[in-house]
Amino acid sequence: MKKGKRRFLKLFAFVAVLALMTSFAGCQSEDEFPSKQISLVIQAAPGGESDMTGRLVGQTMEKELGVPVVASNRTGAAGAVAFQYVKSQAADGYTIGICPAEIAMVQALGLSEIVPDDMDFLGGAAETSSSLIVSANAPYDTLEEFVEYAKANPGQLKSGTAGAGSTLHIASALLERAADISFNYVPYDGSSEAITALMGGHVDIVTIGVLAAKAGVDSGDLKILAILGEERVEQYPDVPTAQEAGVDCVYTTWVGLYAPSGLDADVKATLEAAVKAGVEGEPYQNFAKERGLTIRYRTAAEFTQFVNENYEMYSELIPTLNLN
Repeated sequence: MKKGKRRFLKLFAFVAVLALMTSFAGCQSEDEFPSKQISLVIQAAPGGESDMTGRLVGQTMEKELGVPVVASNRTGAAGAVAFQYVKSQAADGYTIGICPAEIAMVQALGLSEIVPDDMDFLGGAAETSSSLIVSANAPYDTLEEFVEYAKANPGQLKSGTAGAGSTLHIASALLERAADISFNYVPYDGSSEAITALMGGHVDIVTIGVLAAKAGVDSGDLKILAILGEERVEQYPDVPTAQEAGVDCVYTTWVGLYAPSGLDADVKATLEAAVKAGVEGEPYQNFAKERGLTIRYRTAAEFTQFVNENYEMYSELIPTLNLN
């Protein structure tokens, strides 16, 4: 009887210890990040640079993190709708977003009170120089000839934009100022519509990244007069920069990833590593090569500094531009 009782007590103790270990392992699993799917919010419509960046970087992030990274599009107000949504979510790492240059300018544009301090930035993905695109039939073939024409016809050239305060608008306004010329601005609902208007002869210029106009340029319907960057681009090495042509105008657009402010340090480090893997991963690298996108990975710390510098620049610049 005593022997049976001892056996029972040993068995009971073993089961109790096993249950405790299982419970502890379960707690560890629940506390581990990530333990469920991550929502990736994209501020732009499907198909563009921001959308493709989110979806292709997200593909590799899924493999790195071992959980689904599910992309969704929340458009409106130059990205402010998406930025506000991400800001309102819990800072637990399960909601992240794609951020273009607009995240540094929506406050100065009066579209939102969102500022960089509202976010934890996870890393930069790409940076693209804007370019001056015109119709292939335009009566000017160089930036010098374009400036000469614009000065002879003040306010007559129509510049297509993606709306007041868009990066297309700001790039044109900076070119306008640097070259001492003036444009008549025509807003559209997006950059693709502005390019379509240019190809249809409804506007005279669009200042946009080479990526967005590549199809029209390659088809012979459009031509690039200048790159608004510090260097020429690999895809069109014969096209000079504006600075080479004597116009001191540099404007780049960029994209990266972010989360609501207040992430736990370990969670942020995990996401930063996944973003780096996503930017360096084959899906995004192949897309960038095919479409002329310039990959420029920045660490979380580097990207945070970069966004804050842009925020300060836009806060000073935008009030001085006529963006109505």
